[in-house]
Amino acid sequence: MQSHPQNYKKKFIRSRDFSQDLRSSIYKNGLGQDFTITCKNGKFYAYSSILMARSPGLANLQSGTIDKKDNHYSVVEAALKYIYTNDFDMPFKDPYDQKIAAFDLISELYKLANDWALPEVKIRCERYLTSEMRRRQDKPDPKTGIKNRALNNLSTIKNMSIESLTNKVLEVIDKEINIIIENKDYLKIDDTDLAEILQRDSLNITNELSLFEMIIDYAYDRYSKNNENKSQSTEEVPQELKDHLRGNLLKLIRFSTMSLEDFMSAAEYEILDTDEVNDIADYIEAAMDGDRDTQQQILEDFKEHSGDLHHWFKKKRFYFDQESYISGDSFDPDRANSLVQESLKSCKPSIEQYKDILTNWTSEEIYNKIQLRFISTKDDSFTCKDFHYICDNKSNVFVIIKSCGAAFGGFTSVGWSRPQAENEQNEQKIQEFEKPFPIEDENAFLFILSSNNQSQQKIPIVSEQKKSALIYYSQRGPIFGDGWDLSISGDLKTGFSNSGFNYKLPNNIQYDSKDAKMFFTNEFGQWAIEKLEVYF
Repeated sequence: MQSHPQNYKKKFIRSRDFSQDLRSSIYKNGLGQDFTITCKNGKFYAYSSILMARSPGLANLQSGTIDKKDNHYSVVEAALKYIYTNDFDMPFKDPYDQKIAAFDLISELYKLANDWALPEVKIRCERYLTSEMRRRQDKPDPKTGIKNRALNNLSTIKNMSIESLTNKVLEVIDKEINIIIENKDYLKIDDTDLAEILQRDSLNITNELSLFEMIIDYAYDRYSKNNENKSQSTEEVPQELKDHLRGNLLKLIRFSTMSLEDFMSAAEYEILDTDEVNDIADYIEAAMDGDRDTQQQILEDFKEHSGDLHHWFKKKRFYFDQESYISGDSFDPDRANSLVQESLKSCKPSIEQYKDILTNWTSEEIYNKIQLRFISTKDDSFTCKDFHYICDNKSNVFVIIKSCGAAFGGFTSVGWSRPQAENEQNEQKIQEFEKPFPIEDENAFLFILSSNNQSQQKIPIVSEQKKSALIYYSQRGPIFGDGWDLSISGDLKTGFSNSGFNYKLPNNIQYDSKDAKMFFTNEFGQWAIEKLEVYF
């Protein structure tokens, strides 16, 4: 005999009431429990045996009390509910502090779950926080004035001192930096946070000059706030501001893909003095004329009266020495060829030991035609300009990367090629404001040749994502996938992988997961490149 639907309703109500009663007795009334957890506005009673069994972080309890007075009542309750029932509600409010935002409570719960080693709680919290940070808001935060959610919560997350979650926030900021610049949200954060953002090579900036202008804008804003009550200086640019720009903020600007002319035009009045402007102008002219002796003399003069800037001038490759040459519009292709050929003479191609497997993945015909054409090591001074000059417009290209004890990379049948402009005006626009450009290749794939934590394997293209199998971006090295499944920095010294978007990882590893980001090197975030080899 079937029960009437109304009986089901009654049973459900009784079940829920019982659950509430169990919740009350199991950690609220103190009957039979041998442990107390204190927090803001209250305390909870617990069974130490259950806590120790369910939480590795509590496996070595020594006393009858855990002090969590820095944690809100609702946060500790959510963690305990998970320990006892394997579930908890989210988001939630705190009964004693109605003003605190759900985001802050979930951030606090993430930290507690990290301390108590509750991985499932961390995963749920991370998903919620990441989703919230990506959600757009129409109005700035009333407290901070910041419109971008990820940037607004960066300090909160950093204060938790959990690297993996901080990286999540920074990855969202990487992708939204152009919106942050447009809204001028960067003016409302401190120097430390700004430095951390700008030093990331994965920053998806569309125009390096806009980044330069952003730093100058930031310096002016700070200078104005610090000098509100002072009389205005008669100098066009006050020396105090110029010193500030030349000091801390100069280090934040990513110069490595800017030409000297771009730098000089943006910095002439804010940072450089007359002698420095003239030195750089003469240097550019000498570089274009191929007058290396004059270039070297200018460098010596520059060092004498501008010691602080000379280090930048040399470090960022805007100079000529035995390993480098001027970048930007005066890029010297003959010298690039010469340096590349010289580096190839002393290198034994590592691809030979993988002949059988690479032939199996492509064909004997393809393998027999390839040669090592470009190599860059951690000690070389090659950049993405060299890579694109040597390797663009080639087919059947193998990229092999050595990093963290692993050898891996990718293959493309079509190679990288710069988009063609329809007219002269568009050509100029592409040169000045070039953005990442997708390239279709149904035959592309990634691979692992050797690794301490992965087997030798081919990682195929996802057929639905073949239209963006590669990305052409003049300010970066080779890029596989518009999810940046595998990408190389502009200076060819670091790499980043977030696989699983355009290329299908094994074992159902999902894009944007920790496993996806650590798949090739077992390192989270950026990894240092020991050697980059390109064959075609």
